[in-house]
Amino acid sequence: TVSAGTSTLGSAVVVTNALIATGGTLNTSAVFSFAVTAGTVTIGASGILTANASTITVNGNFTSNAGTFTPGTSTLTLAATGTLDLTGDSAYSLTINASVTTTFVANPTISNVFTLNGVVAATNSPSVTLTGATADPFVLGGAGDASNLVLGYRASVDYNVVGTTYRGLSI
Repeated sequence: TVSAGTSTLGSAVVVTNALIATGGTLNTSAVFSFAVTAGTVTIGASGILTANASTITVNGNFTSNAGTFTPGTSTLTLAATGTLDLTGDSAYSLTINASVTTTFVANPTISNVFTLNGVVAATNSPSVTLTGATADPFVLGGAGDASNLVLGYRASVDYNVVGTTYRGLSI
């Protein structure tokens, strides 16, 4: 639990239970990975998680609906079935691993690449907005299923749209 002040991770860190930021700032280091192997990541009302260029792997729920998630150029990887709530925040790169079903509490905005190897649950009519200036902002892995998604492309670049079944597509 981070409840006051600023803490910076200087190397790779594994948290075996929950990570809760309720009143302070947690900065990940620029290049190291950060994994929560069981439990959830919760960024509370006065909490801040600054991801910089790290990889954050979560085996549970990721919630930043009250605090602030500053993604930097990080990759957020959801490695177990759970929920993603980025209300008011966005992710730089988001990966949903194979055999994982994720429920979006709020529809995320991804500013670089969204890699879907698993499934996004149909709950809450999920929609993802892609704002990155890359030609391939959506990557569909072999086991990925986009059939519940509305995918929206929002940058002024030429995109390569993945051939698959979508619930909706906005270009």
